[in-house]
Amino acid sequence: MSTQQNIMKMQCETLGLVDSLSYRDKDLLAFLNNICAELIEVLGEGLAAITLYQNNRKHILTVIPGTADPDESMTVEDRHSTYVVSTGQPLTIYDCKKVSQFGKVVEDYRGYLGVPLKNTTGLILGSLCYYVEEARRFTDEEQMTSMGLAERAAIAIDNYRLYQKIAAHNQMLEQAVAERTQALTAAQEKIVQQERLAAIGEFATKITHEIRTPLSTIGLALDYMKTLSLPERAEKRIHLAHSEVNRLERLLSEILLCAKPIALEFIKLELGNYLRAALTSIQHIAKERNQAFIIDAPEQSIWAKVDRDKLTQVILNLAKNACEAAPNETNIMWTFGKHQDHVFIKVNNQGEVIPADILPRLTDSFFTTKPNGTGLGMTVIKSIVDAHQGRIDIVSNTASGTSFIIYLPMESW
Repeated sequence: MSTQQNIMKMQCETLGLVDSLSYRDKDLLAFLNNICAELIEVLGEGLAAITLYQNNRKHILTVIPGTADPDESMTVEDRHSTYVVSTGQPLTIYDCKKVSQFGKVVEDYRGYLGVPLKNTTGLILGSLCYYVEEARRFTDEEQMTSMGLAERAAIAIDNYRLYQKIAAHNQMLEQAVAERTQALTAAQEKIVQQERLAAIGEFATKITHEIRTPLSTIGLALDYMKTLSLPERAEKRIHLAHSEVNRLERLLSEILLCAKPIALEFIKLELGNYLRAALTSIQHIAKERNQAFIIDAPEQSIWAKVDRDKLTQVILNLAKNACEAAPNETNIMWTFGKHQDHVFIKVNNQGEVIPADILPRLTDSFFTTKPNGTGLGMTVIKSIVDAHQGRIDIVSNTASGTSFIIYLPMESW
């Protein structure tokens, strides 16, 4: 049998064992340990190691036989593997004790064989090293077998890196899919909620119209009865019934505002002049309690893109709430201005502090702290502000009182 045939036979026998190993299950170290063990099996008793060169640093991946820390088995002054990696060529040394150019050798070892870990693209990743205690010359067959094992180690390291990248990419994809699924689920839930609200709104609109007709008839009858000369007790009952009819009318109007989709007709509005005119027209609400609306206006003009009628509804509801919450003979302060990419309108009163657990519920439908409140005033405000793509902030403390702040986006024309 020829030398070449001997080499091929030795490689086939050795690599046949290595083929049964797996490095795709993330256990790369076990695979590399088996490579080193196979090298020792072929070359005889000795020490085998695999080094990896990455980011200009030498890393000792495994040493067989070795300690818990591979770095303790090989000194960093051992430059044999560095030479193999830098040249990309095998290196054999008969007696390392007599060759000083590669630095200190592993203690008690003299013979050395090192081959590069070269991947399929020709990139040198590191080295496969073998040390033997006695001085020794290595045959061509032994070098070729070592290079075959080194090639398998290089492919394993490459595939492991690829596996890690794919795993990371898959994790990213899974996260993206999960986030997208969550977004789609939220969007679907929002659509279902909107459809449900639309159905409720349509039902509320129909019911409201059905109730208003007989309610109007009752109101007209009570108006007529007020013109009659009746006993005092009867007049009081008529007055009470009339006030309840008016309360129901207000409730139905607010239900319609909440139930109907809000269609906006935007105009360009200067807030200073608008707010003065709006508050002047409803000044009687404050005068009933000996209160007054005070405007703290900035010097410059503040322009906003709003639906004037809908904004007036917001101002009216805010004014009523502020006057009812504030003590008699106090001022209700109004301010407005710019904040980042929004304009704001703020109303402040010195009424009792609203508890922190109640603040988030103030805009909930039918939630009210007033004995005769409908619980829809703030809901109407929020609906209109939401339609403007704005937001409401509510702040209440003993130092500054209670403030309702309406933020509306500042849009270009």
